[in-house]
Amino acid sequence: MIRSARTLLCLVLGIALAGCWGTQRLEDLSPAELYAMAQRAVEKYRYEEAQKIIDRIRDDHPFSKFATEAELLEADMLFRQEKFEEAAAAYRGFEELHPTYPKLDYVIFRRGLCYYNLSQPPDRDQEPTHRALEAFQKLLYARPKSQYAAEAQDKVKELRQRLAEHEMYVARYYLRKKRYSAALGRLQELVRSYPDSPLRDQALALALEIQPKAEREKAGDDE
Repeated sequence: MIRSARTLLCLVLGIALAGCWGTQRLEDLSPAELYAMAQRAVEKYRYEEAQKIIDRIRDDHPFSKFATEAELLEADMLFRQEKFEEAAAAYRGFEELHPTYPKLDYVIFRRGLCYYNLSQPPDRDQEPTHRALEAFQKLLYARPKSQYAAEAQDKVKELRQRLAEHEMYVARYYLRKKRYSAALGRLQELVRSYPDSPLRDQALALALEIQPKAEREKAGDDE
């Protein structure tokens, strides 16, 4: 009976303390406490709540180290919601504002992942692919020993192959239209820019095959 009473008392006190914390005003909390709350909100998918707390940190503690961490948390929150364009812009802004941030390799890698997730098949526009490639290559150049380097290297290989496939796709499109000079230019670009691609030999052979046609086409245009 006594044990049950003690258990009940502990439960009541726990609820009371939780209630006090829940009603505590944000402006009364330290930057560290606010940041911890924002993290928990993000982990529990309460993004609107997290954004309000992040804004509070930014407004009330702009020179705190937690303001910087909250800025990165905001980018991560966008990434978690698969708002990749917005997240990429947020990571880019963070890079520019905090070039000496200790974990900048993480920021660059995440920016690369944003564009990687936005990248399209070889028959579509490849601007996101180029941007993803730029980010991963920057990471490998700036932080070659980063914990993200191995995965970045794999992504670089994959993205370069996708771009090579895009060049081949466009070259064959021009061939169907009998625009031989344009097709030759794309094949030459593939060979020059992606010499490690499995498509290199195929592109080189096709370029040699259509080069006479391309030359005749150009001669006809010059007349």
